[in-house]
Amino acid sequence: MLAMVNLVVFLATLTLIYRATWRRSATIFRNNRQRALYLARVNPLFLLGWWLFWCVPLWIGFVMYLRDGGLTWERTVKNDANHQLVRKKLAQWEGPSADIIAFPTQEPSVALQKEISNG
Repeated sequence: MLAMVNLVVFLATLTLIYRATWRRSATIFRNNRQRALYLARVNPLFLLGWWLFWCVPLWIGFVMYLRDGGLTWERTVKNDANHQLVRKKLAQWEGPSADIIAFPTQEPSVALQKEISNG
């Protein structure tokens, strides 16, 4: 008897919710087809399937956390292929190991020429 009461109350609640949603969706969706598709997307069975689908990666992440396997970092090999194009060593400026970013131009900038000449 209690199960029957729960089922009737559940169906009545769903009916009221869907009726209110149908009325409120009229301001957003202009035709009945769009409104029906919206109701199909927000029904409890679709939402249950959606959350079960997303529980899989959450469960995998939780198991990784419990086994302390989540924070394993792999190093990426860096290749400085543009070193000749971008960086330029200037022995006259800040010592022999100073690197500055220089754009490929014919001659240094005016500020850099003043720094080098003032020395």
